[in-house]
Amino acid sequence: MKETQICLGCWEHKHMPMAIRGPFAPLFRTFGIKKSKMHPNLCTSCESHFARLMKQRQIPVSTTILFADIRGYTDLSQQIEAVKLNELLNRFYDRCSAAIWERDGIVNKFIGDAVLAIFNFPLIRKEHVQNAVSAAVQLQKKLSTSERGNWPK
Repeated sequence: MKETQICLGCWEHKHMPMAIRGPFAPLFRTFGIKKSKMHPNLCTSCESHFARLMKQRQIPVSTTILFADIRGYTDLSQQIEAVKLNELLNRFYDRCSAAIWERDGIVNKFIGDAVLAIFNFPLIRKEHVQNAVSAAVQLQKKLSTSERGNWPK
């Protein structure tokens, strides 16, 4: 995924170039505007706007939700030590985030061994359903081949 200098959400919705990287980013950080944790090409202002809209629940937006979790996690958590389980979760979160962000989705939250992602808000994309499916397929392929070999049986 290509990292942008300005927030894609602010640019697409407000036509305002909010710097999240580059030489102007420190100036914006003094006003509390920095890179979002939901998506690396969004800013904290978009993150706050998203949270406000979610609380209102009055604005209809067509979205696609991706929910991914680790199959057999409960049994697995009883078989391996906590440090290794934490490493496994962090690798899973990293793989999920990368697949989601590459397709302009946002990571809404991590819930135990699961990830909840939203496509088509705040970054509006006509192909949001296909983007979510592609992210899920990529994640499933990547974890079924490379990662599963490192997990305890």
